[in-house]
Amino acid sequence: MKNYAVILGVDEYTHANNLPSCANDVKAIEGLLQATEKYEILRFSGVETKDKILEEISNLLPTDASDVGEVLFFFSGHGMQDADMHYILKDTNPQMISSTALNNKELDNIVRKTSPKLFVKIIDACNSGLSYIKSAGSLIPDDIVLPSKEFENCIFMCSSKQSQYSLAGNPYSKFTKVLIDAVYHTTGKTVKFSDLQNYLSDVFTREGSNQTPYFSTQCDGTEIFCNKTERVIEYLKTFNGETSTFSTPEEPTEIEKINTYLKKCRSENEVRLIMEKATRVMEVQELEDEMLSTFYDFLCTTSVPFIYHSYNEDESIVKMLHKRPSSENLFIDIEYASVKENTPFMSWYPSYKQKPVSFTSKVNQIPNVIAYHLKGKDENLPDYIIPFIFVYSPTFFYVFTCTKQFLRKGWNDYTENQGVKYTYSKFEYADFSEKLWLEYLNKRLSESIEYAKKTLLDYIA
Repeated sequence: MKNYAVILGVDEYTHANNLPSCANDVKAIEGLLQATEKYEILRFSGVETKDKILEEISNLLPTDASDVGEVLFFFSGHGMQDADMHYILKDTNPQMISSTALNNKELDNIVRKTSPKLFVKIIDACNSGLSYIKSAGSLIPDDIVLPSKEFENCIFMCSSKQSQYSLAGNPYSKFTKVLIDAVYHTTGKTVKFSDLQNYLSDVFTREGSNQTPYFSTQCDGTEIFCNKTERVIEYLKTFNGETSTFSTPEEPTEIEKINTYLKKCRSENEVRLIMEKATRVMEVQELEDEMLSTFYDFLCTTSVPFIYHSYNEDESIVKMLHKRPSSENLFIDIEYASVKENTPFMSWYPSYKQKPVSFTSKVNQIPNVIAYHLKGKDENLPDYIIPFIFVYSPTFFYVFTCTKQFLRKGWNDYTENQGVKYTYSKFEYADFSEKLWLEYLNKRLSESIEYAKKTLLDYIA
């Protein structure tokens, strides 16, 4: 199984300010990826057109999906965000963005055909409207459209939030430089993507920077970026201009690994206190939209009526969870059903497989679901449910959420009409804070409100 990396940096622009640091960014990242000996690399020079880039990416990735482990996409340059993320190319016309920029959906469509086990995007860019000024703009909104819910495992690492600057530097952009430093400073022989994220967060927080890296992860957090081989270490020494001895960090002892794990664990009572804080934050939220507030009551409940949603049987959640109870020590049981497999000889030799069909939480004293209910003040309006479903482990919890629209089909009968797919996020107990939870909650509610407004207007049209 092979891994592929696509590296695109644009330093010269026809309709925007040049960004000399971007050329250095891609050289630095290419050098690091080459040192890992992990990826087959496709690097663009920065002068290619959109059609050429899409063609070469298509040619790089195999048609046999079973042969693709990881696909990594790195971009450094100007960016613009509207309904999609646009990676601005050398000759991108600001008046013809969709036609002349590389658009995120187009990139996703190509990668999706290969069904990679992991899709990674590292974006060092900003969105400053029509000025495209990297040193005076912002990157991608907190409700980033980069993560595609159709990829099973995704990691997206972006250089800043919506209202912040994404700074260029000399010779490297700050985000790219700190990203490579993260590999340099990670202890142990293995560097996980979570190590990169933690180091980036620590550096930008410690320095009090107005630039805050944004991460969106849809995987179990243990994915390996690289091993710190001698070749990687030699590259890092060269990158940092280091001449002193640099030895391979010692792998933590078995006792140290156990102690590190135990430090992350929380007791049932400690988790209950965390969730009480989370619940309080959820209960005081208000529906801050004039149109919806006129026609809907906004309710927060710890149980979702069965007539609305049977979340523990949702196929997407069950599929994601079914291999994880033992590998992540999740406090759930998975129920399976025996189903016939489609084989060429099924009529003579029927075979069966165990398909996961539902899950049951083994945690009873802590909320398993908290939901917002947009209940129509008039019975002729559709209702909306926004469930937040919690799955716990000793060290973290997953939260799944979506937005579902329900239409009244009788006096006491509601039928799900449509909805958005579930997304999930992972919260480590050790890192949990009410501020972090509120930021997450606001993002999800903002998405749900926009969805409800759109589908309500579609419904009455």
